[in-house]
Amino acid sequence: YSIARKVHLHRLILPIILHSGFGHLFWNLFSLFTIGFSMEKAMGKMRYLLLIILGGIGANIISAVISPYNISVGASTSLFAITGALIIWYIQHWNQLGPLRA
Repeated sequence: YSIARKVHLHRLILPIILHSGFGHLFWNLFSLFTIGFSMEKAMGKMRYLLLIILGGIGANIISAVISPYNISVGASTSLFAITGALIIWYIQHWNQLGPLRA
């Protein structure tokens, strides 16, 4: 309600950078380091940054619609977007992977 009616657009962006504790921050960073560098190399820096920002905002909108009274924090929304892009990349490049397919 507050996001749409009171124009609290910061509620769509801040959850991407806020975390609920060290463990939460650690696992988000670990996941980003694990798959993030390869995706950034495959996509390019600007497209990767756009994916992180728009993927995070889009998932925060979905989260706000599904559960409007819960607080969400963390880069997990952006990680879901990166993981989705990685799955699409693998599907598109499946024949080029050679022995890595197994």
